[in-house]
Amino acid sequence: MSRLELTFRQRDVQGRGQTYLAEQYVGSPLKILRPFEIGGGRVVLQLLNVGPGVMQGDRYDLSVRVQSGAKVVLVNQSATKLHTMPSGSACQNVTVHVEWGAELEYYPGLVIPYRDADFIQRTEVHLEEGARFGTLERFSMGRTAHGEGFSFRRLSSRLRIYRDDTLVYGDGLELSPPKAAQVGATDKYPYLAAGVWLWGERSESKEERETVRPSFAEASLVHGAFDDSFGGGLYLRCLGTDGLEQTQQIEEVLREWRATSSLPALRFARFGG
Repeated sequence: MSRLELTFRQRDVQGRGQTYLAEQYVGSPLKILRPFEIGGGRVVLQLLNVGPGVMQGDRYDLSVRVQSGAKVVLVNQSATKLHTMPSGSACQNVTVHVEWGAELEYYPGLVIPYRDADFIQRTEVHLEEGARFGTLERFSMGRTAHGEGFSFRRLSSRLRIYRDDTLVYGDGLELSPPKAAQVGATDKYPYLAAGVWLWGERSESKEERETVRPSFAEASLVHGAFDDSFGGGLYLRCLGTDGLEQTQQIEEVLREWRATSSLPALRFARFGG
């Protein structure tokens, strides 16, 4: 079992709040790089897996706590490779706590299942009142260049977000070929992305918020939705035919969202998120 535990806090630096990594425990093959400051008291922290990827029988337990006032962007430095698992599976459990007035964006990057991969992921997020949280998951349907499209055994990912112990958002992905390629699942599209941001109400007008949507709606290789109409939150869902094109278009949507949400610009390519 590989375990990772991170606690972020805020401290005063010349009259300004600055986030820092206060506590850490990282077990092999996981590794972290030092946090980068990106403005506004925020930091970016990169997660790494220094092994060849996720193997049969692997278990990863990740625990992240962001204390009041701290602001964190957590990214994987590279894609997660799910290797062939002839007779077993691998799993990952992610537990997140974001306290009052704190913010966490979590971008685990692209997941690539090899032939016969079997992967189970469970993510549980607990938010205090006034906390903000956003995440985006991206999945390839296999190594299509190797003729392994839709040849994995199972991809299972469930996300539950609680605010003050009340479930406010739930999402589930359960794919097992051949059903994974059918209408209502991925309709044979080889790339899938799903994100949600519980970020609270924004001050701009409806017309200003609409500026986020056109670049996504007009994208030639992406089919999906980006909406901010439910309770101060927003979500993204899309399927794509080209992984690089989809990534670029999603990053453009996120760039526009960050700008309208008064968040500092983030160069995802630099950090591998």
